[in-house]
Amino acid sequence: MSIKLRKDKNLNGNNDDKILLNLSKDPSILVTKPDKGRGVVILDRNDYIEKLENILSDNRKFKLLNEEPTISRENALTTVLRQMKYEEYLAQQEYKYIKPVDSVPARLYGLPKVYKDNVPLRSIVSCIKSYNYKLGKFLANIIKPIRDSPYSLKNTNDFLKFIQQNSHLSNNNRMISFDIQSLFTNIPVRETIEIICNKLYCTVPKLRPFIPEDYFRKLLEFTTTGTHFLFNNKYYEQCDGILMGTPLAAIFAVIFMAHFEEKYLPILLNNNDSKLLAWSRYVDDTFTICTNDTDKDEILQLLNTFHLCIKFTLEPEINSTIPFLEVLVIRHNNSFDTT
Repeated sequence: MSIKLRKDKNLNGNNDDKILLNLSKDPSILVTKPDKGRGVVILDRNDYIEKLENILSDNRKFKLLNEEPTISRENALTTVLRQMKYEEYLAQQEYKYIKPVDSVPARLYGLPKVYKDNVPLRSIVSCIKSYNYKLGKFLANIIKPIRDSPYSLKNTNDFLKFIQQNSHLSNNNRMISFDIQSLFTNIPVRETIEIICNKLYCTVPKLRPFIPEDYFRKLLEFTTTGTHFLFNNKYYEQCDGILMGTPLAAIFAVIFMAHFEEKYLPILLNNNDSKLLAWSRYVDDTFTICTNDTDKDEILQLLNTFHLCIKFTLEPEINSTIPFLEVLVIRHNNSFDTT
């Protein structure tokens, strides 16, 4: 693989533009952007295709389809929506918004993780005109109120507040980041649907949707396990997990991890012998503060026993510093500094 990464925000000069234009005309080369940050990445196209096809070869997550299913799935969804409108569970305006028309299959692409060895790809789908895209956006608005977790960070400002609130823990302790491996493609979809429906229809009655639960489950299935996409002239279906780019990807990840933390973190945090003192998470990256005598590998091993689908890796602080959310955290005896 040949890679060239520019870190500046914009390409400067006509010469750069000409070089990239000429490279983009070469069928053996793919010009794209990195997974994180700014820049331009130049990839060998065959290597790019091979890496994505390797991801798709996991038959626990993906299934190769024999035919293009867009029309049949569009018709199936329309039939359900029409019945819901007839039974007055959807208003005319909602029905018109959700009903798919002239749908096209979602398309898979990959963004290179240039900061990792062998430059793996993050798989993402572009699905704006897919048959279930507007349905996903409609459902996301209903689900949003149950996504909050006391451990979840919305942005860097939330993280800085967390650091400030826990400054008293800086002395004689240490920082560890536990990162979740491939969170989106490992989200257990059916289990997450159960979590969502239980909260909406049982746990929090005031959030109960007007749509009956059986219809709501069916709509969630259309937008998750009913997702198909095109890559390299082949059609695939996602059997489990959820791809980034779909309207429910982020919210499913947040809701499942909130449930995970609610169920398992008390084992680590709420006991007298706990060596894990504080935990916060931004999507799939966690920032923790532990006692100085913590066996980090022991905590990692315990975290990885909680759920079959969720596996963590760890990154310890080095010289009292650790990067998190594009912030470098520096631990002092009585405080944390950030740069």
